[in-house]
Amino acid sequence: MRTTRERAEIAGEIAAARSVQQVLIPDFLPQVPGITVESAYLPAQEVGGDFFQVLPIAGGSDAFIVIGDVSGKGLKAAMTVSLIVGTLRAYAESHTSPAELLAGMNRLLHGRTAGFATCLALKITAAGEVAIANAGHPNPYLDGVEIQTDSNLPLGITLDVEYTETHLHIDPTQSFTLVTDGVVEATAASTKELFGFDRTQAISRHAANAIAEAARAFGLGAPQADDITVLTIARTPISVSYTHLDVYKRQHLADDARHKRRLSVLFVVNIGDLDDAEVLERGREIVDRNRASHYADLVPRNLAGVERHPRRHSARPE
Repeated sequence: MRTTRERAEIAGEIAAARSVQQVLIPDFLPQVPGITVESAYLPAQEVGGDFFQVLPIAGGSDAFIVIGDVSGKGLKAAMTVSLIVGTLRAYAESHTSPAELLAGMNRLLHGRTAGFATCLALKITAAGEVAIANAGHPNPYLDGVEIQTDSNLPLGITLDVEYTETHLHIDPTQSFTLVTDGVVEATAASTKELFGFDRTQAISRHAANAIAEAARAFGLGAPQADDITVLTIARTPISVSYTHLDVYKRQHLADDARHKRRLSVLFVVNIGDLDDAEVLERGREIVDRNRASHYADLVPRNLAGVERHPRRHSARPE
């Protein structure tokens, strides 16, 4: 039987974890010419570890789109997400491919956290060229068809791993769907049946909100054990010409994105050696800093023929 003090400490940890998580989950997504991304995020009753980011690449016409899930729950999971998001924003400026991005994050996470993270990283251009690298995450869907990738090991487990890329082209009439395992593992209260991959694929052409709601409704009556996150990505027409104001706005967005990434590096922490009390205090510090700097206002929530590519990127340090 937990004491009143213990219950209060647990409630405080959950509240702090939610605060960290809410700051790191984008409220709106940056505009990327030629790409439309929509998101749906339904947090679990106990704070989980889903994350996603849309990171415009210098020049404004390409973007990294990343989705993932950290093992565990509570404040430590939320702090690991803060480490990953900070790393993503910093590395997106200097890395040119999804495989490089995953290898860099794996090197940084290894030995610094007790758990691991699955992650799916895409680089997409306005012309529809897509590169995909996977670290143990559920495969994406293209127009309702699962795209097979080399899943590789999740991030943070070992340095002895290489991340490969799958390359393809997406037409203006096509769309991608990315999900976390909270969709696939939604569980019916009466039968304990999982929502599963077949149901997920069957509705993968629906809007992000519709997919997330279908998974949540399937599990009605049972506690939602994991976050549910869905991203849909589609190409959109680009105007042939830009006004001076258009150019200014695009440059302003790119500068703002770079500012967010520099700022987020301040919040990258090593939580591997912290006890629960220290993790709780560190989480509160991050939330306070974020609020003081209006960081939450800077963070953008909802974005926009398969062949193997021989390029491999090792997670081993040079």
